[in-house]
Amino acid sequence: MNMRYLHVIILVAMAAYLGACTASPPQPDTGKPQPAQSRGPTQQHPFESQDQKLFYELLVAEMAWKREDSTTAIAYYLEAAKTTGSPELAERATRMAEFAQANEQAMTAAQLWTELAPDSSEAHQFLGTLYVRASRAEDALAQYRRVVTLEKQDETQAYIRISSQLSKESNQEGVLKVLDLLISEETSNPFAFFSYAHVAARFNRLPLALTQIDKALAIKPDWSEAVILKSRIQQMNKDIDGAVTTFKTALDGPLKSNTSLRMALGRLFMDVKRLEEAREQYVILAQQDATNMDVIYAAALLSLQVEKYKEAREYLLKMIKAKARDDEARFYLGQIEEKVNNPAGAIKYYRDVDAGEYYLTAQMRIGALLARQGKTEEALKQVRRIPTETEQERIQLFLLEGDIMAEAGRFPEAFDIYDQALRDLPDNSNLLYARAIAAEKLDRLDVVEHDLRKIIAQDPNNVQALNALGYTLADRTTRYDEALEFIKRALALEPKDAAIIDSMGWIHYRMGRNQEALNYLKEAIALMGDAEIAAHLGEVLWVSGNKQEAVKVWNRALRDTPENKQIMEVMRRFGL
Repeated sequence: MNMRYLHVIILVAMAAYLGACTASPPQPDTGKPQPAQSRGPTQQHPFESQDQKLFYELLVAEMAWKREDSTTAIAYYLEAAKTTGSPELAERATRMAEFAQANEQAMTAAQLWTELAPDSSEAHQFLGTLYVRASRAEDALAQYRRVVTLEKQDETQAYIRISSQLSKESNQEGVLKVLDLLISEETSNPFAFFSYAHVAARFNRLPLALTQIDKALAIKPDWSEAVILKSRIQQMNKDIDGAVTTFKTALDGPLKSNTSLRMALGRLFMDVKRLEEAREQYVILAQQDATNMDVIYAAALLSLQVEKYKEAREYLLKMIKAKARDDEARFYLGQIEEKVNNPAGAIKYYRDVDAGEYYLTAQMRIGALLARQGKTEEALKQVRRIPTETEQERIQLFLLEGDIMAEAGRFPEAFDIYDQALRDLPDNSNLLYARAIAAEKLDRLDVVEHDLRKIIAQDPNNVQALNALGYTLADRTTRYDEALEFIKRALALEPKDAAIIDSMGWIHYRMGRNQEALNYLKEAIALMGDAEIAAHLGEVLWVSGNKQEAVKVWNRALRDTPENKQIMEVMRRFGL
């Protein structure tokens, strides 16, 4: 019986019995009274035909299942399976019993399923799993042997399916006992060792997993899936160098041209931020298959990330020529032109990005680049004609418009833009933060404090707001104790953030603790050679009596950022 017809039969049964029976349907007779919710089928039925018997059994089973009387439902399904010899009905009974966690019924049903469908690898695998749960290792082994025999033509997949199922079981010791028995009989079978390694890895038995996968590779050294599994086990064991060696050893041998293996090595390098080595792998892949645009795209992005702009440009131009992800290619070509300080070239590529995932960002970058070139009005027109569909996109454009005004030194107008946006979106932390920054430029410290405190009230761990409020109080007021507490909170959340360390140095300086200030500021400038940090460090060095070193710090900063206003201002204050 095909399971697709099961519900049709049930409906027919219901119609037949509800329309033809004038008395209650016959009840199973067990020789003694049974509770209404735990009836089961009997051997004697007053039916005129086998069809009637089948209809009755299916009808009672389905009705019992809907009443959540799983015991009765499964019993009647089992009886129906015996009546018809249907493996589909036996399978249904098995799955219902497993769902209901009725272990004994599940075992009985699965045994019947394998009897009725002796060539079903799924049935034998299901029964094997039930035996594992019952700690019947020998019986489970027999079922798994049968699965492998039935799928001899695709033995790899058979073992993979078995191991995938076993790795989900909670009876880990029972599973490993079965696998021990399996490999004791399959000493020359790499698939058995592979399965054992897979399960052991899922159970976090990593030394055992490595032992088994090495046995698999000793038998079948050119098996790429086994190489990848070994590498994953080594990564789980925090042995990144070992994982890399596993890949490279395989790629130096007969698997030199194996694409999946080299991609896996490339992904490993990306995961551990070894981007140059990742790029090398994708460059090799691109050489092996110049038509694979996914590989070309990955090679382009990795080349961009490691600042090999010429190579990245060549890959991206290939994508445009092949009309493969060409909008993305144009967007990243724009990024390259920005990196090499060619704003006109960047704008040209951004303008060619059509509607899609990268369209909004490309249009926003045009506005930002125009502003950077001093073309403020053109930049504003560009931003104001960008269409938006979501609230988040509207917020992005408000922020950009305000940034353009700030770039031009038009802080009152920037403040008004953020202020207007906050009338509709009063709790948006990004807009609040942007208004606070603009307000600080206008000496509106009341607004600065209000907005930053509101952000912190909404998100007590907002590091950016904590640091900004602490620094503002340190720099623009004498409320040093409050400032120190906010900066401490920020530093506890981000102990390696150079800007926060700079703030900690500055508050110590403002409190008259020059040596502590120098310690923090030197740490900050070592992390990030920022002009503002250099201005602070130089000032503390100067007032501490080390004027020569202060001048060196300022001059070094000016070499990196000529005519920097902060550096020039602090030097002017000290008569330089």
